[in-house]
Amino acid sequence: MQIRSVDAMKDALLEMAKLDGSIDKAAAKRNQAIAKANAAYDEAVRADVDRRQELERGVEAFAAKNEGKVCEDGKRSLELAYARVAYKTTPPKLDLMPDWSWNMAVDAIKRSLTPAQRKLALKVTESVDKTGLKKLDLDIDKLAEIGCVVTTETTVSITTYPDKVAA
Repeated sequence: MQIRSVDAMKDALLEMAKLDGSIDKAAAKRNQAIAKANAAYDEAVRADVDRRQELERGVEAFAAKNEGKVCEDGKRSLELAYARVAYKTTPPKLDLMPDWSWNMAVDAIKRSLTPAQRKLALKVTESVDKTGLKKLDLDIDKLAEIGCVVTTETTVSITTYPDKVAA
């Protein structure tokens, strides 16, 4: 639209202001409807969400304690048509054995490992280089001799397939 006078500009500004008001009222009405719908949704699903969380805690607790019963034939998951329970193990990480400090491990490394092994296992600051120590692939007894142990963690993951279950 091409405006050719001050009066036409004023008229356009007035119309724009009215349109903005109309748009703002519609947006406010929409936002109220959305808020009302969200509140109704939250109320409608609250019991289901609470029950699902309760079930998930129960499944996780049982699965964590009963991996041998849950999985068959050495598998790491139980796959059902409607859900999966899977066990995931973290990569091995080097930790200290109980009652050991890293300073004690440094002293033990100095006593127990060859110079070439010490070069990998110790940093210049004489702290334990976990990555280098892991690369040495020492047996359990040798690790115990220097106060270390290889640990892993297993977690449970749950995936559901609601589209495969009748509501």
